[in-house]
Amino acid sequence: MVYEFASKGCDVAFTYASNEDIAKEIIADVESKYGVKSRAYKLNIMEPLTYKDVYKEFDEDFDRLDFFISNAIISGRAVVGGFAPFMRLKPKGLGNIYTATVEAFVVGAQEAAKRMELTGGGSIISMSSTGNLVYTPNYAGHATNKAAVENYGKICSGRTW
Repeated sequence: MVYEFASKGCDVAFTYASNEDIAKEIIADVESKYGVKSRAYKLNIMEPLTYKDVYKEFDEDFDRLDFFISNAIISGRAVVGGFAPFMRLKPKGLGNIYTATVEAFVVGAQEAAKRMELTGGGSIISMSSTGNLVYTPNYAGHATNKAAVENYGKICSGRTW
């Protein structure tokens, strides 16, 4: 997505979880290929309020925000008990999925909307999965949270906050 927007002449910002070196490589590549400004910000998706810190840095680097695209999902140890058959789902794994998927979307989108309102609007986009539409083994924990984010989009679409 970063490359697609940059190829259309958009300045781009993105977040990363842990690999600053790869983020820097992407920035350099995008800026050299497309002549746009690119920045990356470290974000711990398991601590959604840190989005506020990301946006403080963003505000120093950019004058406006036109698009916010959320595509967060977590895997591995953090979701033990969340990526499992229904009868083996555990509150901790489900809570971690909720934090990374729903809470992070809400905080990130709210911060984005504040900036978009200042410049006349923008678009908030959430990437989801087909796992909440069709049966996918062991995906109940993720699917229900992706469905929650999709419903935020339906409820808030085209409305004033």
